[in-house]
Amino acid sequence: MPKRKKPTIVSTGITGLDEILRGGLPASNLYMLQGAPGSGKTTAALQFLRAGVEAGERCIYLTLSQTAAELEAIAASHGWTLDGIRVEELSTSGTVQ
Repeated sequence: MPKRKKPTIVSTGITGLDEILRGGLPASNLYMLQGAPGSGKTTAALQFLRAGVEAGERCIYLTLSQTAAELEAIAASHGWTLDGIRVEELSTSGTVQ
């Protein structure tokens, strides 16, 4: 029986979560964060994207509800920038602004 190839793992950008996940998340998958307002979804997403930028990946943040300015403010509140992260604001009609 052939050996199974170990999946490529990417960091979540959150050390403790990476430890629980044994290194991070399997690459090339789509992940959705769900939770109540203020539960940390945006912060977790930004940490993930920042880890991707640090790893040399191209990163995009698609948003239906927050503006680029709001995301910049959230990042700044943590001492971060959105450098290397492309932000696309989508309206509910699905058009890129």
